[in-house]
Amino acid sequence: MPQANFEYDEGETMLPLSYDPKYDITVCINCCIGIPFDWIEGHLKDNHGIRTTARAILEHIAQEVPSLDSTQVVEWLADHLTIPIAIIQVPIIKGFGCSLCLYYSKKRQSIRNHISTKHRGMDATIKEVDIQRPFGGWFKKYIEVREVTEADMIEEEAWKDELNRRFENALRIDSSGGNPETTDMRLMNAFIAKVRYVRL
Repeated sequence: MPQANFEYDEGETMLPLSYDPKYDITVCINCCIGIPFDWIEGHLKDNHGIRTTARAILEHIAQEVPSLDSTQVVEWLADHLTIPIAIIQVPIIKGFGCSLCLYYSKKRQSIRNHISTKHRGMDATIKEVDIQRPFGGWFKKYIEVREVTEADMIEEEAWKDELNRRFENALRIDSSGGNPETTDMRLMNAFIAKVRYVRL
């Protein structure tokens, strides 16, 4: 059955949209998915038969400037592979992740295939995680929702201190001489651990 078209004036606020100020994402509450701002008008028209304007959308989400658009999504996903708080109106589902990198999927087999391809011969395991898919279409990608508790923060600070200690110790050994091969390995391991921590 053809879907009816609805015209919304600029003063109208009845749009199926919500805005998450923490992540600057506008979400279609009918589809439960984030929509880049420059795609919202087309999404509402093509999927929900709603014609509106950018100005009406801004009024509805109570913002003076557009939320995240399609030119910013790739960078946003790269910077938010794990998030401490779920995106509003986007479902959290039980999924799976790779223990050696930040790759997630709702299917266990996808992680098995990933490990076989990317981490063959390495000590990689599959972990169960809570995930969200912030966007669809070209930007379909799962990210982990990992709520941070006070205990997590204490553990993270302790791990950070330990990494700094290991790195500084490796540098001291290097400056005082010793077996170059062993020193290089210590430095490499400490550096890799430090870089992994910063990226996470």
